[in-house]
Amino acid sequence: MSIVRESRDFDQEVVIVGVGHVGLTLAMALCRKGFTVLGIDINQRLVSDLNSGITHVTEQGINDELIGYLKVKRFNVVHTKANWSRSNKPITFILTVGTPLVGSQMDLTAIKKSLGNIAPYLIDGDLLILRSTVAVGTSRELVKPYVDNLNKRVLIAMCPERTVEGNALVEIENLPQVIGGIDRESAKSAELFFSNICKKTILLSSIESAELLKLANNTYRDLMFAYANELTSLAEKIGISSREIINAANHDYPRSMIAQPGPSGGPCLEKDPWILHYSGLQVGVEMYLSKAARTVNERSTYNFVKDIVKNIWDDNKNLKLGILGLSFKGSPQVKDSRGSFSKGLIDFLKPMNLDILGFEPAGEIEPLIPNLKIAKDLTQVLEECNVVIVATNHDSFKQIPELIKGLQGKAALTLVDMWSLVDSSVLPDNVEYKSWG
Repeated sequence: MSIVRESRDFDQEVVIVGVGHVGLTLAMALCRKGFTVLGIDINQRLVSDLNSGITHVTEQGINDELIGYLKVKRFNVVHTKANWSRSNKPITFILTVGTPLVGSQMDLTAIKKSLGNIAPYLIDGDLLILRSTVAVGTSRELVKPYVDNLNKRVLIAMCPERTVEGNALVEIENLPQVIGGIDRESAKSAELFFSNICKKTILLSSIESAELLKLANNTYRDLMFAYANELTSLAEKIGISSREIINAANHDYPRSMIAQPGPSGGPCLEKDPWILHYSGLQVGVEMYLSKAARTVNERSTYNFVKDIVKNIWDDNKNLKLGILGLSFKGSPQVKDSRGSFSKGLIDFLKPMNLDILGFEPAGEIEPLIPNLKIAKDLTQVLEECNVVIVATNHDSFKQIPELIKGLQGKAALTLVDMWSLVDSSVLPDNVEYKSWG
């Protein structure tokens, strides 16, 4: 008997498991369209903060929306272990929990625990959507068998998140939502669900196709950045500017779209190429390009900074290093250190036992970088440090030349600009400027 959904009446109530950036922005998008959303999360502090109208997610207007939906009881968050009630009609469950890498393996603990937590609440006709990034085959080989063992007819779909942090509330509605179902009924039901909040949906032929598409998108971006960074490694050794080469190569030339060099990371790019590589190994295919690109992006930029720092450190063991930008990107600004260049660089330089002072212009980041001293402002870093790394492309760092000029008696400073963000032509004479690219 078909249980494909015929209208959105089934979907007035939605349960989202995991209300970090992905889950919370999706929840707000759903609330905008009139849905009632229950968020479930293992982080008790996060649950308490959200229910108090506090979020650390940096999205335009999200705090006001959160407070408004809490007031009209359209949104609520409970802890994983809390009891809650649900409608007796079929509803939609969405898993947006993290799938971090542990070594070279993807950790599916959060997905397994989430399935266990919602299992008692599932009924025939529910729609279960996996939105977390997973290796190809996870939905069919892990999620489906788990649900089948419950002896309940639950629809299952993979509908990957594809938004960029800092602009997710806009992109959720405007980007096409990719959909893959475990069967036709599941796919059509998920398509109907997302048609309520997205301007366009793309229905794929299988659930595995949706899993692979997410990995393909992010790995392609990583490949583009890797090519630019590899070019830069060569240009640095020759003593020329890769940015000059790239800009000239792209100028009015329709067959060249080379990316600009710079740190490539974040919660998606740091792991998705490895998950794609792992997916290939599961079926006997070595994803050579994906692996090589990630290796280039992880090593080229770190080695560039390390070589500069080590040359100075060899002559001055009291060197103090400043790192500007602790999140994984600066524009649009976020407060998220997952996969950030700064976090990776600190680990990479750990054997040198450096005195490091960090600063994030967006405010306190999550998760915090362990044992890192945090400056109160940008000026403190410029004043106290011998070497300063511009690690993200935050607009506030463009004011560095003026701030340095305002420091009385500032000793020599080496400024390492990973984004060519600072106008080096107006830097004072006591600053040695080095740019990646």
